[in-house]
Amino acid sequence: MLLRRITKHVKDQNWFAVGIDFIIVVIGVFIGIQVANWNNGRSDAQREQQVLVELLDDLRQDVLMLSASSDAAQLSIDAANTVLDRAGLEPLALVTLPVQNPMANTEISVASPEDEDANLSSDHWAHITMRYFPSQHDAALNSLIAAGEFSIITDRQIVRDLQRYRTFWATVMKSHDTTYRPHRDRTVFAGQKHGLSPFTETDLDALVEIVRLDPEMQGVVRSTAEFAALHGDSLKRVELEAQGLIDRIEAKSEGLE
Repeated sequence: MLLRRITKHVKDQNWFAVGIDFIIVVIGVFIGIQVANWNNGRSDAQREQQVLVELLDDLRQDVLMLSASSDAAQLSIDAANTVLDRAGLEPLALVTLPVQNPMANTEISVASPEDEDANLSSDHWAHITMRYFPSQHDAALNSLIAAGEFSIITDRQIVRDLQRYRTFWATVMKSHDTTYRPHRDRTVFAGQKHGLSPFTETDLDALVEIVRLDPEMQGVVRSTAEFAALHGDSLKRVELEAQGLIDRIEAKSEGLE
């Protein structure tokens, strides 16, 4: 109808009416574009909120797993120190790295528990040898990368922090494969020479006597405690990164509601 009216006004050379019709068309197009932009912006905000919620779920799972894993590392240290102390050897109190490592402190202090047996079962060998090796809950992050949707997150600092967090995890996973798991396996094999198994309860006095008489086992128990301290320190660093991301994403999510 508007097109017919404009055509009639042109034929009648009613240029004023043509101008009015033109303005109406421009305003209509402008409003249409604005409405479309508003709808797209609203859709993007909803998608961003969904992405942030999914990321939060994964990060919270990471924090739980990292906390449990660092607790397990501390139990390993406590068990090793108990055995060393009862064998008349110096318990581990400090781990000093000979070189700088971005994923670990140069010096790591090892705290002694107020009650050395408070968190330990009767099987100290199992605590010494067993360790949790967490892996990242990264389904939401991987989905974001695969879909190329990083741009949906409007806070670029969060994007940079996610990339940094992923790098931290890659370093931890590599250390699991190249250092901590192989050392755990060597520790188990060393114990097997004395009939020890992490799945069979071992008398503490018998374990202490084995360590007291065997220099190799002394080195095994001490180095296991040292590796547990390094492992626990790196896990706590990643946990801090995860918690920082949670705080920033929660603040961003509240702003989108």
